[in-house]
Amino acid sequence: MSPEGNFEEQKSSERAALKKAGRIWSEGNLFHVFKRWAVKKDGQRIDRLPEIFKRGLIPPLLDGESKVTSDIRFEVKGTSQPYHSVVFLHRFDQNISYLYIPHSPESLCVFIDRKFPVLTIEQMGDWPKCSIDEVYSTKIIPPERFIGLAVPDRVAKDIHEEFKGEFYRLGIPLYDLSGKLIWPSKR
Repeated sequence: MSPEGNFEEQKSSERAALKKAGRIWSEGNLFHVFKRWAVKKDGQRIDRLPEIFKRGLIPPLLDGESKVTSDIRFEVKGTSQPYHSVVFLHRFDQNISYLYIPHSPESLCVFIDRKFPVLTIEQMGDWPKCSIDEVYSTKIIPPERFIGLAVPDRVAKDIHEEFKGEFYRLGIPLYDLSGKLIWPSKR
């Protein structure tokens, strides 16, 4: 949907986004932190955000055509579940490790519907425990399951302007990293 499209479609998207709007940093919420710009081995910069809006979060082993690569540069061997076959998520709660809370100016954070099925460390079997709040998906997390995107305040307006069509299409709210709602505005 075009943000310049029909007024009723715009209002419908804004209503959908407002329905999803809430306290993003609240117990039980699922989130995935990433840097917008990946740097490949050859030095090429890849913008992850368009791919994430278009295709969702995809375990690398399920995605042969992805231009998106992980920031994490280590390999886990000896587990029954291959390391690159999962999307790493975190569940916000009172025991959060704070290791993966966005803290760098390049960090973005997508929030996923808490009803999306995830696996816990116990369900992963012989999986190494990297973080106490980590949960996993072996499936593609489609963008329609996103309930918000949080970005640094200094880039929020630019990201909203650049991806306005995606925010309207998906009906997802935009926040700054502190949790302040940027779009849609509550009137």
